[in-house]
Amino acid sequence: MSLNLAMLLKESALTAPNKPALILGESQMTYAELDGLARRFASALLTLGVQPGQHVALMVPNVPHFTVGYFGAHYMRARRWCR
Repeated sequence: MSLNLAMLLKESALTAPNKPALILGESQMTYAELDGLARRFASALLTLGVQPGQHVALMVPNVPHFTVGYFGAHYMRARRWCR
């Protein structure tokens, strides 16, 4: 098994689903929420026809959306995101 950064998120979502993964001011996102949104983003990339190995550009500022897209792209590349 190759190590993929999305697998680290998957493991965190399984072992500590309710712990905060992202904190921005008063807002928090748990590992389970981040994992779910990243998987949805991975699914959207595949629906759009993006294939593993293709480049994905994330053009957003330093906001939670970047983290969702970043891990989603890694999930899509791993193709194990649906397990």
